[in-house]
Amino acid sequence: MSRKESVDRALGRARRAKARLAPAAAKAKPLAEKAGEATARRVRRTRAWAAPQVKRAGEVLQDNVAPKVSAMMSSAAERIDPDTPPRGHGSGPTGTARFRGAAKAVANRLRGGARPAATGPANGTVPADGTVPADGADEAAATDAGAPSAGEPS
Repeated sequence: MSRKESVDRALGRARRAKARLAPAAAKAKPLAEKAGEATARRVRRTRAWAAPQVKRAGEVLQDNVAPKVSAMMSSAAERIDPDTPPRGHGSGPTGTARFRGAAKAVANRLRGGARPAATGPANGTVPADGTVPADGADEAAATDAGAPSAGEPS
């Protein structure tokens, strides 16, 4: 069978199928139009119901959620801003002690003394003038006072 004959046979089958389906399509067309109209009515009804729901949800978000999100974002921005000093790391007794220790170390350095001993004066006293003696000075003061020095057991 040639190619032309195959094509002619296929066209003949398609024409016969079209003739058989034409009455069914004629009946289905009005049903499809009614279904389209019904769908359009349902879509319109659903949209009419959803519009106030969406509006209310938007108002709730705007009035309740947005300020909280805004506050959280502002707080986060303050925490990550490199120009502001960190909060909570220099206040209270711990911060004050750190500040005083640093101030004493700076004052001692400016006076030309060596770094103060890690344990402080061996006899636990501070001179009347409030200065912290250099390393060798506490050893001498402790020995002069008759108290054991920092390296000796008490």
